[in-house]
Amino acid sequence: MKSTLRMHWLDGVTTFQIAAGAFKDSNGQPINLSVSSPLTMPLEVNPVATNDTVITGTAEAGSRVTVSAGAGILGTAVVIDGTFAIPIAVQTVGKTLTIIAKHVANNVSLTATVTVTADNTAPAAPLVNKVNIEDTFVTGSAEAGSTVKVKAGGSLLGTALAAVGGAYSVPIAAQAASTQLTITATDAGLNESLPTRVIVEQTDTQAVTAAIQALAIIYAGSDGAARVTQAVGLPATGINGTTVVWASDHTAINTTTGRVTRPSHGAGNTTVTLTATISKGAVSETKAFTLIVAAEAANNNADLSGLRVSSGAWNETLDVSVTNYTLSIPNSIARLTVTPTAAAGTASVKVNGVIVTSGETSAAIPLHVGTNTLFVDVTAQDGTTTKTYMIHVTRVSNDALLSGLTVDQGTLMFEPSELAYRVDVASTVASLVWTVTKANPNQTLTVTGVTYSATSVTGNVYAYTVPSLNVGANLINIQVTAEDGLATNTYQLTVNRAPVVPVFSSNADLSAVLLSSGVLSPIFASGTTTYTSSVGNDISRLTLTASVYDAKATMTVNDISTASGLASGAISLRVGPNPITLVVTAQDGSIKTYIVTVTRGDSSPVVVPGDNNSTPPIHPTVTSTDGNLTLAMGQTGEVSLNQEVIISIPADASAKELKITIDKVLDTQQLLKDKEVLASPIFEILKNFTENFSKPVTLTFVFDKASLQRGQTAAVFYYDEAHKVWVEVPGGTINGDQITVVVNHFTKYAVFAVGQAAVVPTNFSDIAGHWGEVRIKQAVEDGIVSGYPDGTFKPNRTVTRAEFAVMLMNTLKPQGESAKLNFTDGADIGAWAQQAISLAVREGWMNGYDDGSFRPNTEITRAEMAVVIAGSLGQPVGANAATHFADDTDIPFWAKSSVAAVLQAGIIQGKDAGQFAPQDRATRAEAVTVLLKLKSQKSNGSQ
Repeated sequence: MKSTLRMHWLDGVTTFQIAAGAFKDSNGQPINLSVSSPLTMPLEVNPVATNDTVITGTAEAGSRVTVSAGAGILGTAVVIDGTFAIPIAVQTVGKTLTIIAKHVANNVSLTATVTVTADNTAPAAPLVNKVNIEDTFVTGSAEAGSTVKVKAGGSLLGTALAAVGGAYSVPIAAQAASTQLTITATDAGLNESLPTRVIVEQTDTQAVTAAIQALAIIYAGSDGAARVTQAVGLPATGINGTTVVWASDHTAINTTTGRVTRPSHGAGNTTVTLTATISKGAVSETKAFTLIVAAEAANNNADLSGLRVSSGAWNETLDVSVTNYTLSIPNSIARLTVTPTAAAGTASVKVNGVIVTSGETSAAIPLHVGTNTLFVDVTAQDGTTTKTYMIHVTRVSNDALLSGLTVDQGTLMFEPSELAYRVDVASTVASLVWTVTKANPNQTLTVTGVTYSATSVTGNVYAYTVPSLNVGANLINIQVTAEDGLATNTYQLTVNRAPVVPVFSSNADLSAVLLSSGVLSPIFASGTTTYTSSVGNDISRLTLTASVYDAKATMTVNDISTASGLASGAISLRVGPNPITLVVTAQDGSIKTYIVTVTRGDSSPVVVPGDNNSTPPIHPTVTSTDGNLTLAMGQTGEVSLNQEVIISIPADASAKELKITIDKVLDTQQLLKDKEVLASPIFEILKNFTENFSKPVTLTFVFDKASLQRGQTAAVFYYDEAHKVWVEVPGGTINGDQITVVVNHFTKYAVFAVGQAAVVPTNFSDIAGHWGEVRIKQAVEDGIVSGYPDGTFKPNRTVTRAEFAVMLMNTLKPQGESAKLNFTDGADIGAWAQQAISLAVREGWMNGYDDGSFRPNTEITRAEMAVVIAGSLGQPVGANAATHFADDTDIPFWAKSSVAAVLQAGIIQGKDAGQFAPQDRATRAEAVTVLLKLKSQKSNGSQ
């Protein structure tokens, strides 16, 4: 039986198996049938030369290409991407190579032959190392296997083959200096490279010796070694490839680059030695040159090249020919500095008669409102040529403050810098008159808010009437615009007319307090207002729930309003004590304060893992800035209080847990007996045990440098409680306004001024011709006041309440114990003024304000000064007195009788136009004048 079988296959080799079933008694067997397909991509081979070590070409991807020479196979590779590159050994000219491409099934596909041709490519020019007159070999690198030839002129000196790596060494006879050698490389195909030429050099020693002889300094113009006026040329290289490094014994006059700075006139000529070090290779020698740099001639340039001021801009363009300049500045600029720069660095400059270094800033110059003329005098180096520049500075007034604000109903305590006021009047008060007093007649007033009637004006005093007050708040806005038209302030006066007053509850008690973590100690009771609690270090936040007795009372927790019976917001805890303040306000406004202090424990020390012999635990430094610190045994720590005192405790300073507290001592009078001068507050530093530290502890204090007089320095003292004396801690280190000492115990510490203060002269530089000159000198001699270390008195500078208290005590010198200061701003009273203020308060001569503050840094007014002086004379304070001043209505009621008394006593006089000017700030000159008169009155026994 005959059958036809049709089949399809892909390129390459495909194997089919055909099996025919046999009939009965048939002997048919299965057969395998292989079908081959030819390669489709032709075989192409690139030419091969005698210097080639790789044969390349193209063939079908996946085929194997074999290269043979006769019966020997030179190399084989499988084609990856249609190209091949087969490494072979170098072949000789004319040899025939056979290249066969086979399919992966070993089906022969294509054969190609190629004949090896001669190499016609010349080698690269050889690289040649330096050659000197002593060398007998020329070395370098060239094409591997090439022949390297060395010639001198037309003569062949030697040849050698380049090694496999290209290195060669050609033996030659030693050559003379400057001989030119020509080196070429010739390959096996007799292709010769381009030549490399080198010059035979001298030895380094010969090169340096010749360079020394040839080296010279290059002078400019008519300069020479005997007289140099400008830069000189210093060569950096010499002949024969040498290098030159210069050194100068007067680099400020003649640098190693040749720059010349001539000595100033009068300094004389300078002899300079320039030393050159000439080197080549490892050989170097020196050569010295001596020259004389001539000093500058005297300069007659008195011009300025620059003129700047700290504020404002010139109305004119800066030019050396212009000697008058003008500018305007706002009133807020009370002082000005001038920076003059002389065109000639040898000129001297003065600003308002005070020497100023050219290019540097003068001392601050006080400015009054209006035109201020400043003088800049320039004197040339020759001492005779001078030039004066004038600066006309106009300081514009921007005073937008009132000097007075009064009401005819209720109470109003006026301070010019305070803009918001509230006046409460009874429900029976239906109208109100208020008056404002301008501090400057050129100010503009704008009143808005309530309906008011026509005003009356007397000088700077304006009166306004509100004919009908509403029950509740009546808002009055008084806008003050300064003379410059820019600066404004708006005073807000709220007049609250009371309605019929109902009876309100005064119950401000709490009924319960609960912490989310920790337990109160003692157990809560409404009458107890101070509690403590402790939590672990893992508790970083907690809440507090408090309940009020009276549902109409309100409550705040740390100044945040909190509902009764509900938890407060989360309160963050730092390590150590954390005071939580609960303020309960009753319906009638009564206030009661509860304080819960939660102490959060310290963190555990960090331990470095290791074996039994590992280092001990590493403890992180524990820090605190509130004056309280708890340290575990072995820990390091740092505790400070307001950055005024810093204590550093090293590790293992104590063999037990350490607790440190820092408190500022406010009542210092009992601790100061011998007129000690404090330069810092007194701090009481305590710990929880009596033993001294086992390691030194470092204390750093910030002190007031202004407390030190000329000739004095700062030192740390501790208070010996047993003998009631201050003892100096030796070895203090001063850095700026800080002083550091090392101690081994805690007690009271402070910084004092030590050393004999230099006598401050009375011939101050700024009082000549001043109306208070004679009295100022007398006050200084009497010890009432002192001048400044810079030789000035500053008579027109205003005086603060604290400063006036010190002057007053220096005048009257009261005896006895001082009073305890309980002002709310007691921390603001400097240590230097505490005793004086305490004595003034004890005598009843000075008092605080209604809010419990003393305001030591507020400038004292003439009205306040009058009250203090009258008090020291024993005059009672009252309001029913006539002063007959033109501005009598401006004098506060509480000062009227005092002003009348001091006027009658001849201690304080009025000012221009018959005015007392009660709100004007007292100056130093006015203060000492008044105090000298007071001293005279007291000495004569008059009241």
